[in-house]
Amino acid sequence: MTWLRIVKEINIRVTFSSGQTTTPSSEGPPSAPTGLIFREVTADSVTLEWHLADDVAYYIIKYRRPDSGDVFSDVAYGNEWTIVGLEPDTEYDFEVLGVNQFGSSAPSNTASVVTLGIPG
Repeated sequence: MTWLRIVKEINIRVTFSSGQTTTPSSEGPPSAPTGLIFREVTADSVTLEWHLADDVAYYIIKYRRPDSGDVFSDVAYGNEWTIVGLEPDTEYDFEVLGVNQFGSSAPSNTASVVTLGIPG
């Protein structure tokens, strides 16, 4: 008796609100996001943007204060995110990791910023 196995290939494309798209490409962790920049900086928030990595379900934004060693994280589902509740006139380092069902990517480039001081 001969068995016939039928496999149906499904192509998936994810479109984010920014209009950028990503298509799953392999069975493994995603590639690292690239091009991390700051779009806006205020006294208590920063808006980050980065280039999408392939095969990402969501992103983890890791940030820390170099002076204290405190580390924080947030989750984003697109390639732009605003972090709020930051301290004025304080330095922070940011990295973004892509995550899928196989694990997390290496971190993006590290981007550092000093939040604005409060006018007085």
